[in-house]
Amino acid sequence: MPTRPDLRRTALGVSLIALAAVGAAVSAYLVARFVERESIRVADELTDRSHTAERLSAALSESVGAEYAWLLRPRPELLQDLGHSRAVFREQLEQLERHAAGEDEVRRLRRIGELERAYRVQVDRVIELAQAGQGPEALSRMKDDVEPIGRSLAQMVEAERRITSAALQRRRLDLEYRFSRASMILGFASALALVLTVGAATAFGVALTRSRRQLRKAAEDAEARQSLLQGLISAAPDLVILFDTDQRIRYASLSALKAMGTTLQEVLGSPLLELPLFVHHRGAVAKVANDALIRGETSRIEGWHPTVTGQVYFECRIAPIFREGRIEAAVLTARDLTQRKQFEAELQESNRRVTTIVESITDAFVSLDREWRYSYVNREAERLLGIGREKLEGRNMWEAFPALKETALYREYHRAVREGLAVHLEEYLPPLKAWLEIHAYPSDLGLSVYFRDISSRKRTEAALKLLAGASAQLSDTLDVEPISARLTRLVVPALADASVLCIDADHGSCRMFVAASDPAKERQLREVMFRYPPAPSDRRGIGAVMRQGTPELVPTPDVQYALDTARDPEHLALLRDLGLSSLLIVPLRARGATLGALALATMGADRRLAEADLMLAQQLADRAAIAIDNAQLFETVQSAVRSREEVMAVVSHDLRNPLHHLMLSIDHLLRSANLDPTARRILERGRRSAKQMATLIRDLLDFSTAISGHLSLERAAHPVDQLLQEAAESVAPLLESRGLRLRLENGAHGALVDVDRERFHQVLGNLLGNAIKFSPRGGTITVGAENVASSREVSFWVKDEGPGVPPEEADRIFDRIWRGGASSQGHGTGLGLAIVKGIVELHGGRVWLHPESGGARFCFTLPQPHGAEAQRGMLRSDPGGTGGGAPTLH
Repeated sequence: MPTRPDLRRTALGVSLIALAAVGAAVSAYLVARFVERESIRVADELTDRSHTAERLSAALSESVGAEYAWLLRPRPELLQDLGHSRAVFREQLEQLERHAAGEDEVRRLRRIGELERAYRVQVDRVIELAQAGQGPEALSRMKDDVEPIGRSLAQMVEAERRITSAALQRRRLDLEYRFSRASMILGFASALALVLTVGAATAFGVALTRSRRQLRKAAEDAEARQSLLQGLISAAPDLVILFDTDQRIRYASLSALKAMGTTLQEVLGSPLLELPLFVHHRGAVAKVANDALIRGETSRIEGWHPTVTGQVYFECRIAPIFREGRIEAAVLTARDLTQRKQFEAELQESNRRVTTIVESITDAFVSLDREWRYSYVNREAERLLGIGREKLEGRNMWEAFPALKETALYREYHRAVREGLAVHLEEYLPPLKAWLEIHAYPSDLGLSVYFRDISSRKRTEAALKLLAGASAQLSDTLDVEPISARLTRLVVPALADASVLCIDADHGSCRMFVAASDPAKERQLREVMFRYPPAPSDRRGIGAVMRQGTPELVPTPDVQYALDTARDPEHLALLRDLGLSSLLIVPLRARGATLGALALATMGADRRLAEADLMLAQQLADRAAIAIDNAQLFETVQSAVRSREEVMAVVSHDLRNPLHHLMLSIDHLLRSANLDPTARRILERGRRSAKQMATLIRDLLDFSTAISGHLSLERAAHPVDQLLQEAAESVAPLLESRGLRLRLENGAHGALVDVDRERFHQVLGNLLGNAIKFSPRGGTITVGAENVASSREVSFWVKDEGPGVPPEEADRIFDRIWRGGASSQGHGTGLGLAIVKGIVELHGGRVWLHPESGGARFCFTLPQPHGAEAQRGMLRSDPGGTGGGAPTLH
């Protein structure tokens, strides 16, 4: 049994142990409380730093997003894709932070890396799509802008990964702290057990050491993340300035400090508006800063800042930073826009030069986009289209002019865009009431169209065509009636809806011709004109124009004109029923006289006669006047020819009968044997004179009928050999009396000619008689013939050895009543060669004088027969002909 001292010692020992346990427990509790407070403080500090880093990262990300918005402004769908990808990435990071706290750190970091790579691929895809829609200059500028932004984005993502890693470590530390606290409570509960107390104290010591180590590492990581974030901001090309709700600066990036020429220590805490960068835009910057700090809105402005080398243009964007639902600060990002402004200024200058050139050209110009909307309209196009450019630009062409869908213009424009080919056409466009010459050139942007008004040219072409057709139709006949009828039909409806032609006749009357495009109007107009024909006493209208010889144009007949024209109320009512909308009257003048007048009228509200129509109508009237005057002259000549023929027939009949009796009487007296020589000579001279008179009468009759075309021909196929032989025999006595020789050169042996046999001998007889008359005694006369294979003709000639024909008289040798300078050598009517020409031309041949060095050579051609006529001619030919020799007759 223990003694009291032992019990005391035991009690003291137990008490000491209990005190030690209590002390250890108290010490453990105090240490745990200290560790808890330190852990909470460090965790709060890390959380503050993490939140600050996250807010700066978010602000910088928003700035980067704004830059992407600027770069992707032409492609808003790409900007939407980029924002969606970033939101998905952030959501996945937050889910990983909430649900992956218990996972292994390596697996968590691997999953974060996979998310980073997926986000990077999405960003690269969006940038590639953005680059595909930019031009060469924009791509170059985008490359300079995108590369630093890409690096900034990569650094931002790395910072977010480290922040997330730190948050996961903080959660792990918190769990370990809670475990340590539970251990502390368990050790305190077993404070009576020394072993447990010592174990708890040991555990607390280990936990404390480990907690301090982890807190130190977390602090170092926070410092590294903060340094990385500051490096990221400093490396960004934009100027970044962080300021608080009092608009005092809390941070400035290295690029901002460099641009302002100051240091971070100098600007920290200074007011934002006192920065030299915003000295010229303090009001605008203050408004944007207030919008961010008070309203929580992100705003932007553009400004400029003077430098030594010039001006620097910048874009300033201010975005708020939120913490727990309230605005804690704001971040300002500024970008240098100098190069962009220069590029825009150069582009504007280029556009101004192009616009000046396009506006200065005389052609109309419009450009259409791929949706057929007007994208540009120059001044001349405004004038031709009749609509201002402010009403056309941005409007669909086919909606502005729906009637154009029914024209060839619609098909050609679509063909040009579809096939990528330039098209050129001339088209009348009803909406514009004009002819246009159009040139359209397709491109990737749409269609560029140049066009000009060619209505005047088309009117001129139509007028020339009308005049040419009128000249052809009016000169086709020499009869007044067809000429007048053709003229009235020719101008309807080409120039007017109705026409009236009045030709002056004898005794103040006129011959009228009426035409109209509407048969009912034509009957009505014919009734008016024949009931009230033009009269010289008329004050207005056709009668006045015929009297005065001056044209009259009435663009819009009014009541006064109708009163001046009408002769009575009934005439006035008929004129009103016609419904004339315009009227012009032109005189028909020829050789200084007015032959009549041509009236043109329109009867519709959409058609009016103008000065150009008056000029064209006057030209038509002048041509018609010449044709009518020629027809009237032809009628006069025909009448004179008929009168002459009648006179010639009477004269030839009345002269031939007495002359025939005279020649019979002289022949009877010459047959008497008891005449003395003197009387016989007198009678022979009288007989020669009578014979010469008979020849003269015959030649006059032949010439008259030949030139009038009324000479009757009995044509048949005759052999050339036989015709030449008969001609030689007929002149043999005369040749013998003059001591001349005749030589035949027949190169057309066996050929036939389609000729009147009697008239052929008359032609050849006249030519031989002319050669005998001018040939010297003892000379030779040559008669020849040869085939002309190219024209199926036979050419004949008669050549003498006389004095010949002077060159200056060769053109007149076949004129009537012309004997030339050698006429003194013989006597004649002067009609022989004219009769030869008339008979040969009636046969369809030609006659001419061939130039010779000595003598004269007359040539003429006659046609050969065809088919059955040639066969009949061969049957009539003499099989024992003269052949192809050249006999000489004496």
